[in-house]
Amino acid sequence: TRFKCDWSSDVCSSDLININNILLAKKVWLVKNSKACLARKNYKKADKYLSEFDYIDSLSNEIKNIKDKKEAIRIIKGELNEK
Repeated sequence: TRFKCDWSSDVCSSDLININNILLAKKVWLVKNSKACLARKNYKKADKYLSEFDYIDSLSNEIKNIKDKKEAIRIIKGELNEK
């Protein structure tokens, strides 16, 4: 369900909520896998997961600080397509 929509841009606050939920789920997954790698003493892979966590965390913080929803969506699409 969409709410608080700016129909001229077709960007809704629900879109940003969904994106934030996806990013949160990704961060949880990364932490879980990083811990599993540390338990197996696979430090290189754990470091890779933690680096990706830092990247996703930075991206989600950047999105939270953006007031313009169109700009947030543009950043998300651009950043995730680069990965």
